[in-house]
Amino acid sequence: HGVLSAVRKLSINYHNGPLPKYGGANATNWALLSGEKAHGVVWHRMVEKVDSGEVLVRREVVIKAFDDLLSLNWKCWEAAMESFEELCHNLPCYQSSIISSSSVIYMYKAYEKPSAFCILPFECSAQEVHNFFRGTYLLSHEGNAPSTHSNEMGLPKLFLSDLNKMLVVTGIN
Repeated sequence: HGVLSAVRKLSINYHNGPLPKYGGANATNWALLSGEKAHGVVWHRMVEKVDSGEVLVRREVVIKAFDDLLSLNWKCWEAAMESFEELCHNLPCYQSSIISSSSVIYMYKAYEKPSAFCILPFECSAQEVHNFFRGTYLLSHEGNAPSTHSNEMGLPKLFLSDLNKMLVVTGIN
């Protein structure tokens, strides 16, 4: 609250999710886990309640069947860069007008995981398992090696109860 009260004109935040649907942390992970066909990014006013300020600029990105966490994050970054010019151009308008208001549907917490230890849910449909993998595994796109990018949500795992072992899953068919 102290930081926002010091702002004289306008404080803006970039969010890599289509507010109000995906507020909070790991928005791209949750979109893939949910099997979304589209995602998006927004630039919004910062207010006391996280990700609840008026949306100033919105861009949609299409999620294709082959998209994974790295490619969706990349698409969001590109959409953010493309929309930044519009944001800057319209700054004088934002001082006095409200474009749209967002009331966050659900606020994802950084510590939330899709399941305990990101263990693959094999009691689900094949599509849900595929979505789970896409939303948790970060490929480098230089082969099938894990990416050096951070995935705070965790890697998908398989629990072998007979052996009492947990294995990181690096691919599914």
